[in-house]
Amino acid sequence: MAASLSAAEPFVVPLYDGVAPGTEAWTQREYEDVNPNDKAYITHNISQPSLTVYLPDPGKATGTSVIIAPGGGFHVLAMRHEGYQVAEWLRSIGVAAFVLKYRVLQKGAPVAERNETVIPMAISDGRRAVRMVREKATEWKIVADRVGILGFSAGGRVAVEVALSPEKEDRANFSIPIYAGTPSGEITPPAGAGPMFLVHATDDKGVPPEAHSLRLYSAWAKAKIPVELHVYAKGGHGFGMNKLDLPVAAWPERLREWMGAQGLLKR
Repeated sequence: MAASLSAAEPFVVPLYDGVAPGTEAWTQREYEDVNPNDKAYITHNISQPSLTVYLPDPGKATGTSVIIAPGGGFHVLAMRHEGYQVAEWLRSIGVAAFVLKYRVLQKGAPVAERNETVIPMAISDGRRAVRMVREKATEWKIVADRVGILGFSAGGRVAVEVALSPEKEDRANFSIPIYAGTPSGEITPPAGAGPMFLVHATDDKGVPPEAHSLRLYSAWAKAKIPVELHVYAKGGHGFGMNKLDLPVAAWPERLREWMGAQGLLKR
């Protein structure tokens, strides 16, 4: 651990001591391959959740941290362009980043298990990640009340549920849902919910913004909690940190500006 911290190399920390509760009987091997549709690298059969820790250079460190939840429909995780690449970018602006590998549906398992079992487990993993990062704030040289969560698609749903947590201890101080799915029914931010930054594309057919990000924006605005929404004309779903010749590719810069305006990039 000491070597990892001094060399600023990413390192992995298990989210639970031993086997994650509820998945003791999961036996399929975790593996990575390439999605034939969009050529993205995806990871299957995650049963042992973890955080991959990216600590910034001490000379740049702001004390702010962000947990990153990649997407994948709770079937797989797009760990690279919605995870590790985002972490490297955050680290470059002085923000500690933690890529969350949360539990997903085992390949071949009944799809009904996704909603009944796996999504609640993934949300639990997200909330536990917030608690872990806060518990290790001194060790990782971050500020315990500047812990955010950023999530894409299904990972965005995890981020939203972390923002909505009724327990302050596992609720993020700010949240960044990117083309995020949302829970059904009325969305009511809890007392003390933190500010939110939203990104979506109008031509997202799988997770349309009017059914998700606009609902979040309205709920936060109605509660008079700071919220900012960027909806781009084109971008589709799953753009992550991909280099596109479209305005949507500038969303990280808009996020940097927003974080600066929120005081999150001050040392």
